[in-house]
Amino acid sequence: MEEESKSIAVLGIGLIGSYLATLLTKSRSNTYLIARSSIKPKLEQNNGLSVTLLSGETLTVIKEDFEIFSTVSELIDTGITPDYLIVCVKRTAAVEVYNSIKCFDGKNTSIVLMMNGVGALAEAKQILPNNEIIPGMVCRSR
Repeated sequence: MEEESKSIAVLGIGLIGSYLATLLTKSRSNTYLIARSSIKPKLEQNNGLSVTLLSGETLTVIKEDFEIFSTVSELIDTGITPDYLIVCVKRTAAVEVYNSIKCFDGKNTSIVLMMNGVGALAEAKQILPNNEIIPGMVCRSR
């Protein structure tokens, strides 16, 4: 029996979010991107997302390979509740973002925090007490 693919939403399409979104989209289906309203048209205009690795290799995914939303509310309005929500925002925006994703509290969505800074995990657990909160990190192996 084939295991059902988990759905993953990436919130924040900056350096880390773009990297993770590209890798996830290339390796699976059911990847959703949540980007600022100023970023969404750029992704659509550029026909997708490209990242260049330190090795010089460029990874590209076309816009037909993922769905992009401007807000968490927009994602929710489509009826999508991701299995994982990867939060890739600056630490200074953390509380605002946690409050914007309260709609996932208790909905079996695991929250993966991809940010640095003291207190991020404790704040997330306080605002989203009914979700699994996973601290994450990106590292590159040679």
